[in-house]
Amino acid sequence: MTKRLWDAEARFYRGLRRNAMSARILSEENAAAKRLLARLDFSNIHRVLDIGTGVGNALSLIEHRAMHVSAIDASAEMLREASLQFPNVKFYCADACAMPFDDAAFELVLCVGVSEYVSDMSLLFQEIYRVLAPSGYALLTAASASPFNLLRYVLGHRLFLRRRLDGVAVQSGFDILAASRTLLQIQYLLQKS
Repeated sequence: MTKRLWDAEARFYRGLRRNAMSARILSEENAAAKRLLARLDFSNIHRVLDIGTGVGNALSLIEHRAMHVSAIDASAEMLREASLQFPNVKFYCADACAMPFDDAAFELVLCVGVSEYVSDMSLLFQEIYRVLAPSGYALLTAASASPFNLLRYVLGHRLFLRRRLDGVAVQSGFDILAASRTLLQIQYLLQKS
């Protein structure tokens, strides 16, 4: 999807996620992601980046942690919507493959629901690796090979399957600590080697 389409969708995106089916899927995805994040010692995690934050769905995974949180999205309208719910987060309108942050700036990166919109996965992984502190963590999701993703594929969404992301993650210098599967996603907990 283009930035213009995301900007147009921003005003009603949160409402779309509230219908019964979407809300159930989002709840399942968030519960699985929280189980992966529960493996981490948050006493050593102070700076977090949410890539492709949209209206802030992934921010709810970490909102009760005392830390400095930054979030990026290519859509200024999505960021405007997210800032209404998360006033303590620093928001940046930026490309996930060319982030405006210093090297090793974050101990944790969230990249939830983004990979299917990125044309160059190697570049995305390189950027995540670059902005992560040594031994930092990333929670990254990818579209699974679920029949439910067929409609997304027909609509032009790039679907990166688990086999492909495993290889790109390892080639980019990450260890895969854990993975889980939901109806629409495969979720990875990665650590910078």
